[in-house]
Amino acid sequence: MKVICLIGPPVHLNYLVNKISSEYEVVYVIREKTPVRNIHRKIAEKGFFTSLKIALSKLKESSRNKIDYNNILGSEWKSIGNSIPVLEVEDINDNKVINLLANIDFDAVVVQGTSIIQSKVFSIFPIAINLHWGLSPYYRGSYCTEWALLNSDPLNIGFTIHKLSTKIDGGEIISQGKPDLVEKDTVNSINMKLNKVGTKEVLKILNKIKNGNELTSHKQDLNKGFLYLTKHLPLSRKNKLKTYIHTHGLKDMLKKPTRKPKPIIKG
Repeated sequence: MKVICLIGPPVHLNYLVNKISSEYEVVYVIREKTPVRNIHRKIAEKGFFTSLKIALSKLKESSRNKIDYNNILGSEWKSIGNSIPVLEVEDINDNKVINLLANIDFDAVVVQGTSIIQSKVFSIFPIAINLHWGLSPYYRGSYCTEWALLNSDPLNIGFTIHKLSTKIDGGEIISQGKPDLVEKDTVNSINMKLNKVGTKEVLKILNKIKNGNELTSHKQDLNKGFLYLTKHLPLSRKNKLKTYIHTHGLKDMLKKPTRKPKPIIKG
């Protein structure tokens, strides 16, 4: 079976590609990188010295995060296999993407970490699934692990695999799952656990597609949850949360969560 992967900028998304390529033929990876214009805009908004301070902080955080990458994902996050062709674009809906997809033979598309894919693009796909770090419909959009922690709701941290839709993380749900949490987990270690268990579930779904099995999916009731956008979580609050979790762990949250576990859909 031939698969195309559409992924966002973070290096740890390489893990998904490499795990899929270990079982199936990944004919192309299309990676959406951060547009240069966005970087220039943020520097103009925040000023040079503030931007430099943020960049140094992210560099330090990146160094810490790599420990989790190695411990949880092994070495398969470091780079995409040399035999897999990669196209980098600033916009996943660019005409270059449409032209490429129109001239390649493939059976399925797996998406993780891109911006919203427009219908003009995913209408080309025979079948497409998206791996989202969050239990939809309760947590949709960005920073869903962070929002679950801010809500003291650790028992509803999880991943959702759904069909692509024009609504953010609002497509029909195929499967969901949760990571095994421990008191010493951090935001990043939780997300890497989601990456690992979510990717494992993606492989199961691809196997069903390969064998011609129909995928059962369930429509979401979007009135039951919230859509969290990047602008809803200021960097200062995000950093405070990470510092708190790194210092105190999940002990209190796991003992006294604000909500019971919500039912999940098993594929």
